[in-house]
Parts: sequence; structure tokens; C-alpha cells
Amino acid sequence: VDKNIRTFILGGEIKGVTEAIVGVKAVQDLQVYNFSKGFFGANGVSEKDGCTTPDINEAMVKSEAIKNCKDAYLLVDSSKFEEHSFISFCKVSEVIIVTDKGSNISYNTEMIEV
Repeated sequence: VDKNIRTFILGGEIKGVTEAIVGVKAVQDLQVYNFSKGFFGANGVSEKDGCTTPDINEAMVKSEAIKNCKDAYLLVDSSKFEEHSFISFCKVSEVIIVTDKGSNISYNTEMIEV
């Protein structure tokens, strides 16, 4: 408010551990928005399973938000590569992966090492 930045918040449930807003209501609210850029995390990334998380509710929200992004960035350190979690929320080809230098892995998507 003090920076004069207009802020919107989704409906849904706040997940205590990550403070993410999740659930069906959050997914429904996201359907009307279009984003130029979106930034997402994942518990695992692999060519076969894509971007994964252990929580179905977080996966639903991330999947919907990624669909509505012009550019979706996945922020993961190299320890997440070839890890597999329970739920896939997108293919690696749908995101630009931002990771640490020297990851020595290559996926079928743009990758930025920082």
C-alpha cells in the first residue's frame, strides 16, 4: 500500500508450510488472469516427469498459473534435477529453467545458469 502497488489476492486455502494459496477456489480465480512473467519452484525436475511437487493442491495452482503466463520461469537448484515428486504440474518444455552454474544437465527447454 505504501508503495502504491495495486495488489490482488486469490481465494482458497493458505498452506501453512509454504504460505502458498492453494485449492479449487485459487485455480478458479486464476482462470481470468494473464501474466507476462511467472516464477515457480519445484521439488523435482526430470525430462520424463516434468516439474513435480508432492502436493496436489499446489500442483493444480501452479499448472493453471503456468498456462496463463507468457513466460514461466522455474527457479530450482541443481539438486532438484532428476528428482521425482508425486504430482507433475507441467512439462519442462513449458518453462525456462533458472538454476545454479555448473548444473551439467540439459533438458529440452531454455536454461539460465546464475
